[in-house]
Amino acid sequence: SVLPPAMDSSCPILLQPLHMTKTIVVHDGSFHSDDALAVFFVRHLCGFADSRVIRTRDESVILGADIVCDVGRIFDEDKLRFDHHQ
Repeated sequence: SVLPPAMDSSCPILLQPLHMTKTIVVHDGSFHSDDALAVFFVRHLCGFADSRVIRTRDESVILGADIVCDVGRIFDEDKLRFDHHQ
């Protein structure tokens, strides 16, 4: 699939919009190495360097996220949903 422009790896970090904070959602509870590593990698994508992390299992919060890792039971790269527990 084609990554959206905000996640294009060629996008210079200086061109990131300063007023738009992206949101990464991972599961609540104890941190595990897979969700911690996912946040590390996502923050290295253009547009996610200053993203905030929300730790939840609340589907209404998950639906509003820019990218979801390790929670939600959906793996769909077009929707930026990356859970391996489905």
